[in-house]
Amino acid sequence: MGILRDAWENFKKIQRQDEPKRERERLEREAQKRKEEAKRLGISEILILIKEEGAHLGKPWLGDFKYDSAQLRKTIITFTLNGKPYTLTFEKHDSSYSSYSDSDRYDKEPVTATLESNGQLLYSARIYWVCSHEFPASWYVASEYAHDINAYVPGAWVQELKNFAEKVEERRKQEEFDRKHSPQALDDLRKKFGL
Repeated sequence: MGILRDAWENFKKIQRQDEPKRERERLEREAQKRKEEAKRLGISEILILIKEEGAHLGKPWLGDFKYDSAQLRKTIITFTLNGKPYTLTFEKHDSSYSSYSDSDRYDKEPVTATLESNGQLLYSARIYWVCSHEFPASWYVASEYAHDINAYVPGAWVQELKNFAEKVEERRKQEEFDRKHSPQALDDLRKKFGL
């Protein structure tokens, strides 16, 4: 009887020791699903849109929009959307993460984009700042890999951001249409082709 009891106790002890490992593996699987969901939803792209177009195309949807780039390697954007406050941070990595070149045409530098609301981290991911060698321009691009997403807490904020992005895209299309069909654009076309 003593041998069976000892074996049983040893078996239970091993199982208890494996519980944290199994829990870690389960959590990592769930986190990977969340990363893939965030990638599929295009959250990094929406945050880039807010940074690059929020001041111009974000009105009236983004309230209290403030853009602070006083720090050398960090840009902080605060805004409200549907009455909720958000803080969006774009932080370039230190020199140990120096930029690298994908070609002779441009360099890519890793940047961390972070979104918070009321002190709660909602999203964090690595994106890239791209600098062209051919012409004076730079822009941000999202990483193509889900593993570059460091944090993602689903919630109603995701749909709110997606709705905002759709409205901005509609406005962008309308502005482009209006520009192409303005009396000045039509007159230019007539003059250029003698019409």
